[in-house]
Amino acid sequence: MTTMGLNHLRQTLLFGIGFLIVSAFVPIAGAQDHELPIFPKDYADEFVLGEDPFVVVMEAYHANEFARAIQEVEQLLPDLPPGGPSAEAAAFLLGDLYFKLGAKGNKEALRKAVAAFQKAGYAYPKSENAIRGFWRMGQASAKLKLYPEAIGNYNRILRYHPNSQYVGLAHLGIGHVLRTQGKWKEAQVSYKKAASHKLSPSDQNALLIGNADVLYHLESYEEAYKSYNTAARNRPDYWKGEPSVLLQHGEMAQRMGRYGEARKALMLFFNIYGNEPLAPVALAMAGDTLRHEKKNREAQKIYNIVRTFDKATPGVQAAKLLMAVGEMLGSECAPASMLKNSQNHCLEEAEQKNADEARVLDTIGDEAKTLLKKDLPPLTLNEILLEAAKLHRKHGSYDTAIAIENKLLLRLPGDSTPFRKKLTSELNDTMSDAINEAAVKQDDVRIVQLFYTYPSAFTPKMLTGSTGMLVAEKLLKVGLYSQSLDLYEPISVSVANPFAESALIQLGKLLMQQGDYARARGKFMQFLARYSRSKRVPDVKVFLAELSDYQGEKEKAILEYQGWLRLYPKHPDHERVSLKLAKLFQNKRDFKNEIDVYLRLIKTDSQKHAWLYLRVADGYYLLKDYKKAADFYQLVLKTGVVGSRGNWAQLQLANCYQALGKHDEGKAIYVRLEQDADDLLIKKVASEKAMTRF
Repeated sequence: MTTMGLNHLRQTLLFGIGFLIVSAFVPIAGAQDHELPIFPKDYADEFVLGEDPFVVVMEAYHANEFARAIQEVEQLLPDLPPGGPSAEAAAFLLGDLYFKLGAKGNKEALRKAVAAFQKAGYAYPKSENAIRGFWRMGQASAKLKLYPEAIGNYNRILRYHPNSQYVGLAHLGIGHVLRTQGKWKEAQVSYKKAASHKLSPSDQNALLIGNADVLYHLESYEEAYKSYNTAARNRPDYWKGEPSVLLQHGEMAQRMGRYGEARKALMLFFNIYGNEPLAPVALAMAGDTLRHEKKNREAQKIYNIVRTFDKATPGVQAAKLLMAVGEMLGSECAPASMLKNSQNHCLEEAEQKNADEARVLDTIGDEAKTLLKKDLPPLTLNEILLEAAKLHRKHGSYDTAIAIENKLLLRLPGDSTPFRKKLTSELNDTMSDAINEAAVKQDDVRIVQLFYTYPSAFTPKMLTGSTGMLVAEKLLKVGLYSQSLDLYEPISVSVANPFAESALIQLGKLLMQQGDYARARGKFMQFLARYSRSKRVPDVKVFLAELSDYQGEKEKAILEYQGWLRLYPKHPDHERVSLKLAKLFQNKRDFKNEIDVYLRLIKTDSQKHAWLYLRVADGYYLLKDYKKAADFYQLVLKTGVVGSRGNWAQLQLANCYQALGKHDEGKAIYVRLEQDADDLLIKKVASEKAMTRF
């Protein structure tokens, strides 16, 4: 064969190889790869008489010499027939080559890629490659973190080319952008739309991984695990390109109790991505999988490796915290890892054990508080911190547990996520335990301190329940009346709240004590309207009568007390209310009615109410009914009363005798009091009376 013939054969083979190479990477209709633009089937007709110039370009491309490939295309473009299929392919290929050059962070190359695709799109607007160009521009804009532009390019495909083969890729691209922005729910919607289209195996894997990551961040852990598991079954290298995939897969498998599978993924992450910030955490989590399988010795070996890490990075600190928690949970005694110069994992002496556990808890608490100031992927770190807090709560270290949980809660976004709900529940339980402990110890000040130190730990649900009632009571005890009012108010609102009844009464009493009589009356009237059959109705009616008294409506108060006594003759407060009524009569100098109240009480139980004889006697004396007064003073003295009250009864009896004309009997009592009275004032009065000539 001649030299010319050999060259022609070489050119023909090269062309064939070049076309096969392009076909292997180019998505023509129904193809599975989108790395390079579509080369029209008839573009080779332009090179029948000469060597295919794209062969050199593709050689540079496959050698990852993208700059050289770009140079070749830029030199080629001016020589290609304008508007022809080869010129079209070259125009879009230039954008792809710039994209490849910029894939590892060359922003200028990415910007040139966008510009090349835009220029090619203007030149060939009806080409399928123009539609593909929007997809590539979306990818390049996303890498440049120009997220609105990225989504805008993807949306051009969806809006103007709804039947294109790139629709599924556009939905996939939008999902990736939204995921990058942490818009998990929106990303999930886009991924679902992408799933309904035909995708290449690599794109299907990207969809599975992206959706799994979204589910992970939405805390749909079981569904995330299924997606990761499917991706792992489909291709062994499912994790390539996204290191977090292995870590998340391991965490999900561990949550599902698939400890062997979890350990495999976690160790693979640690071995392949050992320089990643969370590599130490993956190793510690692998140790935890063994602990969950009750393989404490094997777990300890991994924990011992974690212990050797000496860099003070957040990842190392998180790993050591997880290790310490794991060791403590995996043993009934303190972990050796936290004890200096100790070779035994379990210490025999109980006192030593308790001291070591306390030291370990302090270390765990300090590490947790330090990590709360660090910036790590939230879900992985949050679970570790919550475990540390739960461990402190288990051992009664409520202050540390509350501090960790409260700070962790403040770090979380405001959205109501499953983890936020779980953390809130844990914090509520920890706070309730701390408050109950303080209540048992009758430490009112501690309860108040907890309330003011950790306000975010007291949810509306807590504050409208038993905890709110308890805190309000303690605030009241330490004299914080306004704050107590603020707590009782929301509790009293709902009829369905079992504590509303008590809260309404407390509100009324507090308002009455503060002199806000109108509002207090409103609360009591609201109580009567709402709880007309309550056992506490009598108490409230007494409060209403007292309010009438305080507001200067004495007659109304008298009528209310009298009505109450008729309605509740056997009520335990019958005596107290009777005395309030008597006091009102006394203040208005209605001694007759005052005496009647006392006599009715004496009639119910003369022995119990013998102390009222003196009040009855004084009442009759003020009415100048000296005979009856003398009779009751004598009854007082028969009860054996001594001291000032006895001296007073004797003095008043003597005064009655004088008023009745029984001077000798009266004087005899004066003389006796002058000599024996304990009360100095009465002694002096008796002395003066004894010297008086009647």
